Amino acid sequence: MLTHYLEKANEILSDLIETTRNDIEDIKGAKHDNIFSRTKTKDELVKSFENHKSLIDNEIAKMAQENVGASLDAILSDEQQLLLDEMRSRLKNLQKENKHFATMVIAVSEFYASLINRLIPTEQIGYEGHKARRASYLHIKG
Repeated sequence: MLTHYLEKANEILSDLIETTRNDIEDIKGAKHDNIFSRTKTKDELVKSFENHKSLIDNEIAKMAQENVGASLDAILSDEQQLLLDEMRSRLKNLQKENKHFATMVIAVSEFYASLINRLIPTEQIGYEGHKARRASYLHIKG
């Protein structure tokens, strides 16, 4: 069962990496609706990975109880060890892709925030919030 769980976890991580790469390409092209439409899918993939990770942990714990005192390398087969190494590698890759995406999200967010602040200037009022200042070049006609 451990081999199956590791294979499935690696598939899920591959899907998450691919989805994140799609998000990166879409944010470059300002296709924000595409990004938002994948949010639910990404959430489901993360939950599925967490579930499989828990199953992997439980299987390894069972194997460790059956082989008290043995190292992880001795407990796992060569195939399982390779799959575990692959999972670690994919997790690092996913982290790298998520960092890249997060940097782009922050840049886009800052851009929109500065644009809004230029159109509708605000000033900070203590810790309570913001108050719109009167902008001489912005008039609203009702």
